[in-house]
Amino acid sequence: MTQFAAWPDSNNTESILQAIDTLPAEQHPYLSRQLIAYIGNKRALLPFLQRVFSRLHHERAVRTFLDPFAGSGSVARLARWMGFAVHANDWEYYAYVLNRAFVTADAQQADRLFAAEGGLGAVIGELNSLHGAPTTAYISRHYAPRCSRSADYRRERLFYTHENAEFIDRVRSAIEDRYPADSGILERELQRALLIAALLYQAATHANTSGVFKAYHKGFGGHGGDALRRILNPMQLQQPLLIDREQRCSASMRDAADCSGSYDLVYLDPPYNQHQYGSNYFMLNTIARWDCPPVDQQRLADGSLRVKAGIRADWVQTRSAYCSRRGAAAEFERLLDSLDTPRLVLSYNAQGIIELPQLIEICSRHGHVEIDATDYVRYRGGRQSLTRRSGNHEFVLIVRRQKRSGRRTDIAGFLARRGIAELSGRTFAPARLRQVAGSRSACFDAAGRPVVLHFDPLYRLSSHGLSEQLDNCDGAALQQLLQQLQNAVCVDHAEEAELLLQLLGQTSESDNALCGRDARAAVAHLLRCLRKLAHRKYRTQFEALCGCARDLGLRQAERFSGLAGEIDSLEELARKRRAG
Repeated sequence: MTQFAAWPDSNNTESILQAIDTLPAEQHPYLSRQLIAYIGNKRALLPFLQRVFSRLHHERAVRTFLDPFAGSGSVARLARWMGFAVHANDWEYYAYVLNRAFVTADAQQADRLFAAEGGLGAVIGELNSLHGAPTTAYISRHYAPRCSRSADYRRERLFYTHENAEFIDRVRSAIEDRYPADSGILERELQRALLIAALLYQAATHANTSGVFKAYHKGFGGHGGDALRRILNPMQLQQPLLIDREQRCSASMRDAADCSGSYDLVYLDPPYNQHQYGSNYFMLNTIARWDCPPVDQQRLADGSLRVKAGIRADWVQTRSAYCSRRGAAAEFERLLDSLDTPRLVLSYNAQGIIELPQLIEICSRHGHVEIDATDYVRYRGGRQSLTRRSGNHEFVLIVRRQKRSGRRTDIAGFLARRGIAELSGRTFAPARLRQVAGSRSACFDAAGRPVVLHFDPLYRLSSHGLSEQLDNCDGAALQQLLQQLQNAVCVDHAEEAELLLQLLGQTSESDNALCGRDARAAVAHLLRCLRKLAHRKYRTQFEALCGCARDLGLRQAERFSGLAGEIDSLEELARKRRAG
């Protein structure tokens, strides 16, 4: 049985704090592995949240912890790992199953549950060895091609290869036969959760999607063949990574505002945009429930599917008010009114439906509000736009209910500081940069205060010394500096590509010529920008820039010997995408 050591003497505050300091969250397998790819997944934020939780625990011991929007369970796992008695809730059924398995089950308990069958590892091995036609051919019939090698995305759904879809059908049918639901036996429910959770991880990992199930790629991996190894590799259940804990943990599936009980600390991570989890992850709910709802297989005149994704119709039963501009604020207020806790940690996104000033105003009615943030690249599903960036304003609000709100949070200064930090690494247009600063090591006038920022040879803003300079500026200065930088940053990938071609086009005799590592970095970045443009709607820009890049490769063949071949590959990718 795979297991990891629990916290030493978890009831002792000092022992917990010592463990927090010496075991980084990002290094522990329980916190970094067997987590499904998930929009809003906080895996990358765990070290930051670990510091926040440990600071609050040091101020006043945390024994009970509630995560009412547990999702994939990454933060609930962190809290359990830190020694808290965790209650993980989510009203999507697949999320409940994942948290029932990974948050409430102990490693030793899992072995005891399957002792009569040789242990959990033996059962996993037996399920992996199943072969032949599944007793219920549901996923393989409705969501996969008849033959993976001749798959036609116009006439068949391509969420999985045929082989992996049959694996899901075989394993899920076997679990249902051997460990039937509604037995009324708690041990049986946990057995089911452990095995179904192991299958859900495989189903989420080997899907022919960008992470969400509202659409599948046109062909396995799409026209670019992205992530083919992940998509095509055969599924094999893995033994769940569990830890042993003294504190009992629990899981539920209900509206977040209906989570009863008193908790020392509550962590809130509500949906922050319009995308509904019930439709995005309908496939995981179908596999978890194994209720096999009807799927529309009607065809259009050309033989293509009338309903492309085949999303189950009952996903609307868990439609969230947090995903609606009309209802999000009232729903959040209702949630805060329902919670019995002295302290709240709210993780939210500056691009969220509830804007930060309103969010702070709501929280301030419930106690003293602090704000903190960290650099974070969030997981995104689906196609990226020409201007979309992965950097993000992700922050936490800490609400102490016994303490009334005092000095108001400097929202404008905070957002400006975060906005400037997010521009670190972005490419700037030299001409506009000179208009507001004057040089590559640019001195900006921020409300009468000089701020010196540094840019590398590709005109990317350096993070070196950035935070120290920002700490010396007040809110007004930060807002002015942010405006100046936003006016000078490249507006999209096309402008970046034009700049990179200009920089690369300078001959070796030029004082500003790129060479060595800088030249290689510029070529790599140029190809990334062109790949973003290799879509029908950017055709004119793409073809013009590819022509310039090809000319560059011919003019300076010794410096850029492989560039023409890379351009050929990108043009072929663009042709495939345009053909549909």
